[in-house]
Formats: sequence, C-alpha cells, structure tokens
Amino acid sequence: MRPKLILTLLAMLSALPALLTAQTHARFMGRVQPTNEGTVMAFPGIAVDTSFTGSGRIAFRASLASAGPCYFNVYVNGVELPMIEVDSDVPRDYVISDRLDPQKTYDVRVVRRNEAWQGTVLFQEFVAEESVEWLEPTPLPSRKLMCLGDSITCGDRNVFMGPYAKEGNHNSNAEVTYGWDLAKMFNSQVNLVSYGGKGLIRDWEGKEEPITLGEFFERSLPDDPSTSWDHQAYVPDAITICIGQNDFNQGVIEADRYVPAYIKLVDRLTGLYPDAKILLISSPMQNPESASDGHKKDVLEGHLQAVVEHYREQGNDNVRFHSVSYYPGGEYNAHPIAPQHYQMARELYEDLGPWLGWLQER
Repeated sequence: MRPKLILTLLAMLSALPALLTAQTHARFMGRVQPTNEGTVMAFPGIAVDTSFTGSGRIAFRASLASAGPCYFNVYVNGVELPMIEVDSDVPRDYVISDRLDPQKTYDVRVVRRNEAWQGTVLFQEFVAEESVEWLEPTPLPSRKLMCLGDSITCGDRNVFMGPYAKEGNHNSNAEVTYGWDLAKMFNSQVNLVSYGGKGLIRDWEGKEEPITLGEFFERSLPDDPSTSWDHQAYVPDAITICIGQNDFNQGVIEADRYVPAYIKLVDRLTGLYPDAKILLISSPMQNPESASDGHKKDVLEGHLQAVVEHYREQGNDNVRFHSVSYYPGGEYNAHPIAPQHYQMARELYEDLGPWLGWLQER
C-alpha cells in the first residue's frame, strides 16, 4: 500500500468517534426473559435503567424478536426525548443522545410502550463511548404495584388522538395507562401483566382455546409456554385486576362459570402474595347508558362482588371491588385514551390509597 494512502486512511480513522463499549448490567422493571443473546421484552410498560458518567453519547442495542415495529419512551435525567422506533430484526444501536457532557452524571430510562402481540424486542445492552464509567442506577421505589388485565391495562391506542393521527403501533403507550399513572401517584414500581384481546376464560371473539389471564400470568413471555416467571422476583403490595371486557364481548357469562374461575385466579394470587391487597375492577368500556353494555356491566359487577363476598366469608378482607366509571375512548377508538386513564387512576388512588395507608404520604 502506498504511504500517501496509508496516511489518508489513518487520518480518516482518527476523525471517527470513539468506539462504543457495552454495559451488560441494565436494570429491568417488569417481566422479561433472559437469553444468551440478551433480554426479551414482551409485556407492556417494561422500564430499563442505567446510570453513567464519562460519555458524550448513550444508545441501546436492540432488535425485533417478533412482529413490530415497537416503540420506546426515552429519558435522560428525567427529561423526555423523542420516542425511538425499533424496526429491524437485525441488532443495531439506537441513539438516545449524542450531545452529553462527559463530565456529568446521567440517569437514563427506556420504557417499552407496546404489548406482546404488537411485537417483542431483544434488548442486548446500553452502549456508550469507551471512556464511560458505568454506575449503579438510581434505586427504584420500595412500593410495588401489579396490574393484571387486557388491552385496557396495556394502553391499547390510548394516544390515538387527532386531528392528524395515523394508524400504527406508536399509538399505544403503556406509560400513560392507569397502572403507570397510579404508580407515579403512589411513587411505586409497577408491573403490567396484561394482554390485549384476552379474558379470564375466553377472548374477545368468544374463543376459549387461546391463552387466558391465568395462563399468561405464569409466564415471562405471554405467548411462549416454555417460559415461566419467578413470582418471588417481584412481590407486590397491591394488585389490580381489570378483566372481563373480552369475556363479555360476545355476551354475558353465567355466575356458575365465571365466579369459580375468578376465585381460582385470586386463590393463586393470595397463595403467592398473602399480604397483598387485591382490587377487582369492572370494565371502563361498558357504557351503563347502553341497554346491551349496561346489562353486561351489571352482571360482571355482580360476579366480582360475589368473589369478594367469598373471601369475606373466609375472614379475608384483602380482596375488594371497585366499580370504575365509564370512559368512552376517543374519536378513533373505543379504548380509554390517556387523559381518561389518568382519571381512572385518580379513582383507584382514592380507593387504594387509604386501604394501603399510602394516601397521606403522597
């Protein structure tokens, strides 16, 4: 190789930014599945945190494991930056920011917006300049909340609002659901264990073959029966269950089928978490002014009250019922939109707060 060409190549290389180096100790809040290649995320609302100093840039390396695209909210020192779209099944680095001061310390959070059927993501690592010093992330709150449910709990199309809205997975944002809103009000952690279209005993089409809440509750990836979640990895202080909208979509289910199935689920929860407060929530999508929906709402709430009474007869006051208000959704979709999720969280805050002893400590 000619000397002039060598010098030219060396000059070009010296002009490149520092090589990125990997950090494998990202902290996850939410159900995930570790693999040899990284960590697979399927449930909505999973948060990934890291802290560092000594780098002018920060990114995360990820790829689609299924479907997609998937979207992430990103924060640097609490400041929200533009959401990131993960759109390829080939791992690549998604830059969060490349305008940082290497002399400063940064806390970074990435939050998964989407639910499982919209796509799963393989999160490999955070990456930064080779001069980076990785630090322990800021501690999470000690309080823990778990929200079980369907697409309502996932935040299906909750930011699908006009006037120029376009269809797409970006219209779902788990971080502005009632569960996440409630966690922020309580200063608690939150796990959303939810899946759109599913029910307690049947899905929105009336099919009993697909997975139900009781089945995907046991998994770290809801669609993968080979995965199992370590229930002691996250022990909640309070659990909300908002299920029934899909079960009743094709018509009401009689008490002799629904109540025992619900009790079986709650028995599982009380067995795992005997000290947790469990709040059974009716559907915010059932309109009491509608003849059809009003009847479904009455029947579902009657079933939930029967479940609560079952535990009261056993002397267990850790299971209660909340009749949630009706929220009509938005112009383009019947699911509750983000401001309605917030109002729903306010309802639940007023109910759960005194029960947990957290209301006065907000």
